[in-house]
Amino acid sequence: MSKIGASKQRAMCRVASRVFKYLIWVVILAAPTFAYSEPQYSFTAADLTITLHDDLCGLKSEITNLHRRAVWKHKDEVVEGCWGFSERFGLILLYFADKTSTALPSQLFNKVTNT
Repeated sequence: MSKIGASKQRAMCRVASRVFKYLIWVVILAAPTFAYSEPQYSFTAADLTITLHDDLCGLKSEITNLHRRAVWKHKDEVVEGCWGFSERFGLILLYFADKTSTALPSQLFNKVTNT
């Protein structure tokens, strides 16, 4: 191997090492955002609150077309579910573990802001 080839190889190794270190830091810094998903939208009426999350739904064995997590809270009862958005009709489609399903207008939901 010539000296020019060896020096190019060392330079490429240094660049690859820096890129790899950068990617590791990106993964480390981004990991907390994947570990916990905060609520995205919420609807409240009387004792009922429906919260839409951005993380994946846990009811994949029951429903396959609604991909995001929803939580239904009515008084002391909390039921996990799934949600999706119908662009054609502007509806939030909801399905819950207790076999309840509904569709609500997206205008009823408000963006959750952290204060």
